[in-house]
Amino acid sequence: MSDDVNGNKEGSIPTMRTSKIMNWVKSTQGKVTLLIGLITLSTQFFEQTNILVKTAQGFWYEQFVELDEEYTEYILDASSEMRQPFSNDKIKWDSLNEALAEVLVSRENASYAVRIYGGKCNTDKATKKLKKFTDEISDGEIKVKIENVPPDGAPDLTRALDKAIDDLIGVRNLEKKFKALGLVKPPVTYKLKVIASGELCNKNPARLDEIKQRVKKDSIDLDFSFVALATNSDTYQDFESFAYSIAPNASVIPASNGDMLEIAITGNKEDIYATAFKYFNEEEEAHALGFFSLLGDEHVDGTFYRAQIRLNENGDFFDLNKAIELLEKVKDKSHEAAALLVEIKNVAAK
Repeated sequence: MSDDVNGNKEGSIPTMRTSKIMNWVKSTQGKVTLLIGLITLSTQFFEQTNILVKTAQGFWYEQFVELDEEYTEYILDASSEMRQPFSNDKIKWDSLNEALAEVLVSRENASYAVRIYGGKCNTDKATKKLKKFTDEISDGEIKVKIENVPPDGAPDLTRALDKAIDDLIGVRNLEKKFKALGLVKPPVTYKLKVIASGELCNKNPARLDEIKQRVKKDSIDLDFSFVALATNSDTYQDFESFAYSIAPNASVIPASNGDMLEIAITGNKEDIYATAFKYFNEEEEAHALGFFSLLGDEHVDGTFYRAQIRLNENGDFFDLNKAIELLEKVKDKSHEAAALLVEIKNVAAK
């Protein structure tokens, strides 16, 4: 094998070229190793930074951001319908203000907001917030603000409910933030309490279903209660259908006078049950059904009597499927309910 002019054997890789390649390879390996090291350090740095930021955020939220255990939004009908009197000639709006004086009281670990509706139907001006959850306003001041509202316009409860859900979703997002930061907090209770004339100007089924789906999407375990200041059965049934289309498990209570309104809003369970049973014995089905529903499904006697009302074929509220649904909820706690449930199913099967 002969040598070339540079002294390298023919057929072999030149030494100078080999040296350059090896230097390049070593240089590249060094750069790659350095780059990997920098990426690792950067990743660790960012991880540590995120931990520090999260810790700082957690400290900030825990020290300076309040998250209560209960949030209740009151939605009040301030439409022209509230200028109408009850059967005893007392104006509905005046009765509502008297009842609210006992309800709008600040409590520890609880916040409330107040929203009214009344104005041009199906517009953003149809509802207005009088108090936010975070407002630093005394109970006395908010009561004066409500008293000074002149009832007027159309009763667009649909728009008011839509906006109220926005309010509660804001709190729900705050709750999620607390959980993401690892802050241990009790579960938050969300409540919507509607006091309405019973009249409605906007009952678009698609809009109502949209509201229902929004609550479901944001996983808000929402306690719905409606008080309808209805003076006749047809108005109440129409309102009841509206309420159930949004919240199937809602309590819907009729209040045809100021005393009933006060019990519906402020009464304890003993007062509510006594009132419901009184109307049940008097065969005032709408009132009995409403007050029993206010006790909740966990109240065995109340749920059983609601089922009985739904089984009255001559009444205005006959609904066999609803009766079965109610009895199913208490059959394990009441032999009477279990026996009635079996009887109904046997009759239905024939």
